Amino acid sequence: PGSFGTLNIGAASGEVAKAAGTVDAASIAFGAGTGTVVFNHLGNPDGSDLIFSPSLTGLGTILHESGTTVLAADSSSFTGATTVAGGTLLVGNHASAGFLGGTINVEDGATLGGSGTVGTTTVADGGHIAPGNSVGTLTVAGNLGLSSGSVLDYEFGNPGGSTGSPGISDRIGVSGNLTLDGTLNLAQSGDVADGTAGLGYYRLMTYGGSLTDNGLEIGTKPPLSDPAAYEIQAGGGNVDLFIGAAGDDTLQHWQGGDGTWNTTNEKWLNQGGDTLVSWAGNHAVFKNEPGGFDGGTIAVEGAQSFKGLQFVDSGYRLEGSGTLAIDGSDSADGNAEIRVLAGTAATIATTITGAGGVSKTQGGTLVLEGSNSYQGGTRLLGGTISVSSDANLGAASGALTFNGGTLRNTAAFATARNVTLDAGGGTFQTDADLTANGVISGTGALTKTGAGGLVLSSANSYAGGTTVSAGFITAATTGALGSGPVNVKAGDLRFINDASAESLDIVMETNATMRFDGSASAGTATIVTTQSRINFNDETSAGAASITGNGSRTSFNGNSSAANATIGVTIQGTLDFYDTASAGSAAITNKGGFVGFHGANTADGAAIINDTGGKVDISEMTSDGIAIGSLSGDGLVFLGSKSLTLGGLDKNDTIGGVIQDGSTGIGGSLVKTGAGTLTLNGVSTYTGLTTIGGGKLVVGDGSHSGASIAGAIAVAAGGTLGGLGTVGTTTIASGGTITPGNSIGTLNVSGDYTQEIGSTYEVEINPAGNSDLIDVTGKATIQGGTVFALKAPGGYSAGTRYTILSADQGVTGTYDAFDQNAPFVDLALAYDASNIYLDVARNDVSFCDVAGTRNQCATANGAESAGPGNPIYDAIAGLPDDETAREAFDALSGEIHASAKSALIEDSHFVRDAINDRLRAAFEGVGIPATPVLAYGEGGPMLAPATTDRFAAWGTAFGSWGTFDGDGNAAGLDTSTGGFLTGVDGLVAEDVRLGIMTGYSHTSFDADGRSSSGSSDNYHLGLYGDTQRGALAFRSGLAYTWHDMKTSRSVAMPGFADSLSGDYNAGTFQAFGELGYRIDTPVAAFEPFANLAYVNLHTDGFTEKGGAAALTSASQTTDATFTTLGLRASAGFTLGAINATARGMLGWRHAYGDVIPTSTHAFSAGDAFTIAGVPIAKDSAAIEAGFDLNLTDAATLSVAYQGQFGSGVQQNGFNAKLNVEF
Repeated sequence: PGSFGTLNIGAASGEVAKAAGTVDAASIAFGAGTGTVVFNHLGNPDGSDLIFSPSLTGLGTILHESGTTVLAADSSSFTGATTVAGGTLLVGNHASAGFLGGTINVEDGATLGGSGTVGTTTVADGGHIAPGNSVGTLTVAGNLGLSSGSVLDYEFGNPGGSTGSPGISDRIGVSGNLTLDGTLNLAQSGDVADGTAGLGYYRLMTYGGSLTDNGLEIGTKPPLSDPAAYEIQAGGGNVDLFIGAAGDDTLQHWQGGDGTWNTTNEKWLNQGGDTLVSWAGNHAVFKNEPGGFDGGTIAVEGAQSFKGLQFVDSGYRLEGSGTLAIDGSDSADGNAEIRVLAGTAATIATTITGAGGVSKTQGGTLVLEGSNSYQGGTRLLGGTISVSSDANLGAASGALTFNGGTLRNTAAFATARNVTLDAGGGTFQTDADLTANGVISGTGALTKTGAGGLVLSSANSYAGGTTVSAGFITAATTGALGSGPVNVKAGDLRFINDASAESLDIVMETNATMRFDGSASAGTATIVTTQSRINFNDETSAGAASITGNGSRTSFNGNSSAANATIGVTIQGTLDFYDTASAGSAAITNKGGFVGFHGANTADGAAIINDTGGKVDISEMTSDGIAIGSLSGDGLVFLGSKSLTLGGLDKNDTIGGVIQDGSTGIGGSLVKTGAGTLTLNGVSTYTGLTTIGGGKLVVGDGSHSGASIAGAIAVAAGGTLGGLGTVGTTTIASGGTITPGNSIGTLNVSGDYTQEIGSTYEVEINPAGNSDLIDVTGKATIQGGTVFALKAPGGYSAGTRYTILSADQGVTGTYDAFDQNAPFVDLALAYDASNIYLDVARNDVSFCDVAGTRNQCATANGAESAGPGNPIYDAIAGLPDDETAREAFDALSGEIHASAKSALIEDSHFVRDAINDRLRAAFEGVGIPATPVLAYGEGGPMLAPATTDRFAAWGTAFGSWGTFDGDGNAAGLDTSTGGFLTGVDGLVAEDVRLGIMTGYSHTSFDADGRSSSGSSDNYHLGLYGDTQRGALAFRSGLAYTWHDMKTSRSVAMPGFADSLSGDYNAGTFQAFGELGYRIDTPVAAFEPFANLAYVNLHTDGFTEKGGAAALTSASQTTDATFTTLGLRASAGFTLGAINATARGMLGWRHAYGDVIPTSTHAFSAGDAFTIAGVPIAKDSAAIEAGFDLNLTDAATLSVAYQGQFGSGVQQNGFNAKLNVEF
């Protein structure tokens, strides 16, 4: 159904305007009827404009009668008619672009403005159009018609000058036709950032269609600082405003036609256009006057000064014996501007002189034919300057500066001028060859057009990139193309001499060509091509470039090289090597294209991936063949009658495609060299010999048993043949090897099989009765050689027979040697008329026979006693060599349980050391810090000196880390321990003190060499006592420690793996005593001492959790006795105002008893075996060193180190204490 309603924003049409309401909708759609939206409203109370946010769609009517409305949304889908009858309608503002489709009619007294886009627009007499919001651009997506009485309201800022860029002003961009008429009102922009309006050029409009120029009158003018003259210039898609200095001769118009330009001839119209005047040396405008002449040839006489030239229409030529002298006094850079509007052309054959330069602006063409001498250089800021010699561009020292312009040369020449490419870049249109010997710099881009060439001879620094659209660019030296990206759209890009493309990014489009000549290089460039061509000639190199693309052709000619490049070839693409060109060490990927070698080429360092659909062809080579370092992939390979050598890069490659002779010859051959493996998975039909001189050739991997080679096979010394496919008549020469299958499998020989003396047959077997097999359709001749059996892990049953060779036409001869890879199983060869067999028998080598240590032998005996059928026994019996067996014995041994005992016995000294320290402190012993204790006084608990005669409580913390070196039997052990102890004691008689102690510690131990670790939580309880008789002291104690132990270890060997964990208890009892005698001297105190300690460790029985490698152990006891003889010393001194004490101890400790702890345990089946742990050092040095600082009367800082060092054992500990009394 249609829509016939009206939406009033404010009042209805024709009524008195009123405040607008709120439209809370995202969009408003006009239906098929005659819907209307009316804007007839007052301004917002705060004075701001009404922002109308909904979008409008469909065919309807918009009527604007009052107020200022901003259409902020995209209403491009509105197709109706808009009438601006009153008020101001702004399409878009600073915050939003805005778009209003359909047609717009602006009536008398109304204004259309904004910075958005509108449809086709007509402005009636009295109607206003005011583009922008302050300075901005209004876009008309259609036609714009201005009536004679219409008004354009524009704001202006800074003017444009000889830089060619228009000034800052409002602008209307018309995509269609423009009817120019009405009055232009000019005002200064209110935005300070826009600058101040002044003398210069402003662009008022652009148009994309036709122009109907009825004239645009100047109305109001901005308040300029100097008097000014105004001129509208329309044509070439632009409507410009020129504001010049006031005066009747500021702008002088040539009246058209031929004539003479001198100082007296009145061929010039004044700026008003109504008075003939003589030349005044300012700005000349060459424009066809209505009813006058079109263009003309103007003879210049004498030296005519000028500030600017403007060519509005084509057909003007300035020539003659006179000169045109640049007067740059009106411009900041001293240049004269020559404006040639778009679509027009002008020629100046007269000599241009002066200290300034030429600035070419606008889109037309300026032809310079004179031998010019102006010194300020040439600025190409728009359009084209056309020259035929370097002299046309002024003095040789004058530079060229591009910012959007084009230099066209119509004859070949060279220039040494420096060139600057500003942000707008520059174009060289070379209709003939041009050589640029100067330096090109700047941030802009260089574009090359024209059929001729541009030779760049300097190392340039321009950064905007290079585009070749026609002709060619030649880089004659490294760096010639600057640093930006290079795009060859058409034509050629050339590198000559020793130029390098360095690290450029180069894009080659359809039919474009790039070539390297001389000794040029592609460097490290990234080159992307599309159906284009690259030629490397002479001694050139592809360097380390990346060359990829779609359907392109790359060729190497002469003595060129692909070097270290990465080259991609795609469908319809080709990579060809001619003459003596080399593939170097390139990485080549062929995805459906063609790689061909046609000369006496080399490729021994190259790697080629020839994917599905790709072709590699050597059949047309002029030499006998080629070596390719690496070739892989599922593409086709053509040999013709040539020889292909593969494998020189020692890589493991797979070729899945067919290798064939092809149509250009027969008898192609293949040679395998190098240490890698080459796998052929295709049905190869080449008819020549296959020679394996190095590495391995696999015909058919595990997924391609149908692979085949039609020709004969010769395995030379150092070569190996394997696989599951089919080969022709095969000979294994001395030093050669055959290994059928991939793991276990059958290799088929379609023909005869010969194995010579000194060759090897490696045959794999497994416990399930499977083996490799050589299946021969002809006869097998065994002239000698060795059979080497590779046995898979597991148990082998005596009496098992494996068939390893079968020949339909019989077997003659025997092997002269047999070897195998397992120490515990014997095999024997057997023969009949058509077969060769391997028979299995267990040998008499015991597991222990291959052991290298006592622990390994003990474990081996324990495992062997389990017997066949046990997982551990079977796994060991099938191990491939002695070393693997020894590693397995170590992993199975459970050595961590024995070594943990060493760690616990060693750590027992922490308890007795702490008790001895407390007892020595209680009697002011030598080498002990004055650590306070907690005692009970009259006021309750209080800190007291360690020597107090009261009942005292004390505590201490300890920690250490240590290592036990392996002894060649047991592996090394790393330990760490930390904990605390506390006790209470008191005097029970004069000089007799008794006490009780308790505490906790945690010990970690790790045997990396056995993949084992463990920990113990330790709980301590002890009794102690001391008596002092003069200088003689006797200290003693008893202690017991409960250990909660946890272990974990891993076992891994071929065919077997297990993870084990243990959790059991242990207990340590120790009794100890010490005698010490104090000796005091004036400078120090000494105490020689003797210490005796007995330690008994009892471990409970346990069974590990895990698989077949889990161990079970009964309870066990380990005893050790330690004696220590040593000397303690301490001495006091001062550090400034601080009293300090240095203390230390040095002792010799000797261990007796079970100094190599053991653990006896067994697997779930078999006999028990005993394993030794890391040894406790029989003799070791005990060291202590400490330092006490009495910081204040109530505070003491103590720092101490304790260590033990023995043969293969060391333990280190530090502690620091701060004692403060309150």
